[in-house]
Amino acid sequence: DVYFQMFDWLNTQPKQTRIVKLPVTTYWGWVYQNWPINDLGQGYQGAGFSWFGIPQPTMDREFDRWVDTNEFFYHEIDAALKEKDTIKMSNIFQKYDIDYILLDQSTLNTEKQNLLVDVATSQQIISELKLSPVWQKDFLSIYQLTSDKTFLTIPKSYTLVEGENSQVRQDTIFAHQGNYITGLSGMIYPFANLTSEIVDHLKYLPDENFYWKQGKSTETDYIFTTTNFITAEQLDAIHSEMKEGESLLVCAKAFAPECENHFSNITVKKIPQMILGRCEFSKDNYDLNIIKATEAEAEEANEE
Repeated sequence: DVYFQMFDWLNTQPKQTRIVKLPVTTYWGWVYQNWPINDLGQGYQGAGFSWFGIPQPTMDREFDRWVDTNEFFYHEIDAALKEKDTIKMSNIFQKYDIDYILLDQSTLNTEKQNLLVDVATSQQIISELKLSPVWQKDFLSIYQLTSDKTFLTIPKSYTLVEGENSQVRQDTIFAHQGNYITGLSGMIYPFANLTSEIVDHLKYLPDENFYWKQGKSTETDYIFTTTNFITAEQLDAIHSEMKEGESLLVCAKAFAPECENHFSNITVKKIPQMILGRCEFSKDNYDLNIIKATEAEAEEANEE
């Protein structure tokens, strides 16, 4: 009955607004909910049902799965929730023109690897955003983010940039520039995709004992970046120091062919020449000479 009451209220609101449902607990879009009805613990599992009654569009996993560009929103909000980062969440809401948050406290987190993403985290972020519910009943709450009722918006300004932002967990370009357009000649962000699914939640955190542990994305996933040539023997030495369950991403200027797939828990990637040519090494101030790449350089980087 509580869902039907929510549907009735949303039917009185502008249909052109967008709604995000929290918490977001799974990549697969299969949700579990616990509805304590007469103390029987009845609930639901499935792909979802709320869109049958909600007239507004919802940012829901049921509609964006399996297409990389459609999944940008999920990857970004999933990372922000895991990190409990209110600023990132606010940027996401602005970027995707979100008008309402629907918090469903009956949603269960059934994925062990995603335990950080739960109802309490969503409540914490909503509290830090200083939002109050505009509608509330039992375990359902709706919060309003904006008063903008237009479905399509035209930015007052935007920035032309070059940078790969596919499946990033944090849109660094938006955080720095606001609205932007990619694929055109403009400001270059060569490391914009460092938070893609290859490197998730990367933090620069060099280890005192192991030189190859320069940064980490989780407690067991590390990154090592070098301009030196990497050999299979070097990987053997690194692998002998790795603990069970650890993984490593090696970004190198060049590496021997046998390094590829040498170990299942070590991935080796080549740093594009376009990026190397715009970096200064062995400098105290680490200035980057990043201005603009020519079309030939961009093509060369894509080929690599």
